[in-house]
Amino acid sequence: MILKCNDSYIPQVVEYIGEDKWQCLYLYADMLEYRTEGDQFNLWIFENGDEIDSVAYRYYDTIHFYSRNQTVNDEMISLINKLQPKCITGSQDMMDQIRSRLTTAYTEELSYVFTIDHLIEEKRKLPVVEATEADVPEIAEIMMEEEVYSHVYSYDDICRQMTDGIRTGKRRVFILRDKSGHILASSGTYVETSDIVLLGGLIVNKKVKGFGFGPAIATYVWNLVFREGKQGIGLESLNNEDSKTMNQKLGYTIIGIFARLLRNK
Repeated sequence: MILKCNDSYIPQVVEYIGEDKWQCLYLYADMLEYRTEGDQFNLWIFENGDEIDSVAYRYYDTIHFYSRNQTVNDEMISLINKLQPKCITGSQDMMDQIRSRLTTAYTEELSYVFTIDHLIEEKRKLPVVEATEADVPEIAEIMMEEEVYSHVYSYDDICRQMTDGIRTGKRRVFILRDKSGHILASSGTYVETSDIVLLGGLIVNKKVKGFGFGPAIATYVWNLVFREGKQGIGLESLNNEDSKTMNQKLGYTIIGIFARLLRNK
């Protein structure tokens, strides 16, 4: 049975997730931050008898799934086929099951889940500053040059979501500019809770890739979160060898695999 929920069900879902936050970090953090406010943020519980079998959370045009037992049921497939989201996330096992049953074609992408439990040595101290809403269009232009973003989001999607996050204080974005004022690199937090932060969005202007600006701004943001006493979690594509090498040099530890399905255009 599928049940569309209001905010009163959130504590029950948090208890169901338990210590598996890193396995469904988007779902966990987005749910706590955006709750069930309006049509773009929805929570569903799938029940087997009186017990929760799995949960789903909609964030704009993405649906996040989590199940302790990796359960995929008919109601879940019906929900996806009805909403036709651009992106579906969850464990690799669940995404493999879901993908084989959908009426629309999706491509699977896998990412490492990594964390760090110490401060990173800052080899280059550069003038990193927190971005404002006025910086969003330039950041979005750089992001759209990367397929990992352009395949899922439009320029307007990125601008809207980033602007909303900065305006409401639910997201922090940091930038590094050159002397002429152009953005060289950006990174930040996607979502934050009181104890855990999903970091990401690392981009480097293609004109200056390979000059160390990526590691520098990544180090700044990770150390900031660590000093705040929160656990930072990051994601990196299994196919991105350059980023994997950078992460290993910075001292990140891989703790699992995260999967997402991207709707084919």
